[in-house]
Amino acid sequence: MPESLKSAIAVGIGLLVTSIGMEWAGLVRLDRNTFVTLGNLGSKAALVALLGLAATVTLIARKVKGAILFGTLIAAVAGVALGICSLRATRYPGSIEFDNDRGIELT
Repeated sequence: MPESLKSAIAVGIGLLVTSIGMEWAGLVRLDRNTFVTLGNLGSKAALVALLGLAATVTLIARKVKGAILFGTLIAAVAGVALGICSLRATRYPGSIEFDNDRGIELT
C-alpha cells in the first residue's frame, strides 16, 4: 500500500472523529443547504469544548507532558461545574449515558 494512501486514510479518520466531536459539542450542526453550519457558540457545551481545546493547545505549545490528558481533565471539571455532565456511581463504572436535554452524563 502506498505511503500516501496510508496518510490519506489516517487524515480521513481524524477528520471524521473531529467532525463528530464538534457536532456533539455544539460547535457545528447540520444544515440543509451547506450540510454543516456554525452551531451556538454561546451554549455551555460549546464553551466547555472551546475551553478544553484552548487549554490543550496552550499546554502542547508549552511542551507539557500529558497535555492532551490535562486538557481533557480541565474540560471534564468545567463540564461538571457547569452541570453539563455529572459523575455518579452506578453498577457499571465508566459507562456513558446520553440525554438530549442535559448533555452527556458520565457514570
